[in-house]
Amino acid sequence: MPCHNPAHGRLPNVTGLTWGIPVNISELYAHLSAHARTAKACSALQLYCDNSIGGPAYIKTLPPELILEIIDVLVKNEREVIYSEIEKLRRCFEDECGFHDHFNEGEFHAMCQEAFEVVTEETPDLLSCRRSSPELDSDSDDGDRPTKSELHCEIEEYLKHHHMDVCGCRIKPELVHEITKYLEDYVDEKCGDWGDNFEAKMVRFAKACSTRTSDIGKLLRNHYKLGVHIAKYTIPRPFRVLTNSKTPIAFLALPRDWLQTLSNVDASMASLPEEARKRFEEAMKALRLQPYVHPTLVQTSLCQRFPGWTSIALEAQELVRNETEDLTRSSWPKLMNLVRNENVNVLPCCDCEG
Repeated sequence: MPCHNPAHGRLPNVTGLTWGIPVNISELYAHLSAHARTAKACSALQLYCDNSIGGPAYIKTLPPELILEIIDVLVKNEREVIYSEIEKLRRCFEDECGFHDHFNEGEFHAMCQEAFEVVTEETPDLLSCRRSSPELDSDSDDGDRPTKSELHCEIEEYLKHHHMDVCGCRIKPELVHEITKYLEDYVDEKCGDWGDNFEAKMVRFAKACSTRTSDIGKLLRNHYKLGVHIAKYTIPRPFRVLTNSKTPIAFLALPRDWLQTLSNVDASMASLPEEARKRFEEAMKALRLQPYVHPTLVQTSLCQRFPGWTSIALEAQELVRNETEDLTRSSWPKLMNLVRNENVNVLPCCDCEG
């Protein structure tokens, strides 16, 4: 179904056939961004080493192999930094993150201290300085309490080491609960912001990939002669355990002008020209990418094959895992039906559900 919302002036999606390879969206973003960001520095370095230009210089005495290694290091370092940043945001968007994905140890202790001060100031009765042994108050009946989360346990440890050992206070379980809630609310807000940031970055990335004048667009078109397709795919309801019902999936594919509508398919599309196949191979090697089939693609296919599914058993999860691995290891690129939207400020949506 097209994602067309007249109220927002959005254009409907267009589906069509093209040859492509699904790839890890974070890796694709990091690798293309790193190559684009370091392109000028790498070109300048190669230019300085050109003996046919300018006068003598020490750098021109370096072997070409060493220059290529230096360039590889420049790109690799940039790629690792970008990947770490975008993967952190993606994990929040897809609800794969944990509490410590948002803080290092020092930041965690600072947030615990801030939460302790705020909570005890608002509710001083939660802290009872009775100069007793430094243990959590066990006066209340914990029989009906839910299992403590990892965060709850870590906050208990923090309070023992940073407060009770200092003044001998006995910390009530209610205080730990309030501090845990304070931090969870803070992390939920931070996580939501990071998830929104990830989607915004993917919109800008998709726009850059499709814009011929952008650094990434030039790299794709002029160097690799390929394009990138990014769309948000609906997670089938039986598999949906995330806050977000959609996940962005990326494909390295033939340029957009190769995308043919289903009603006007050229017979030549049935086979991939050898020259185009080599372009895919060179791009995947240069960008250090491997085919990556997102589980959502397999889940959608399975739900279409088994439309009666309303909940997912353990066997179904195993089936998804096996089919995803088999499909990833199969021969790529493949002829596939992709989605695009002429509005470059939104990601097209694939709303098919089982």
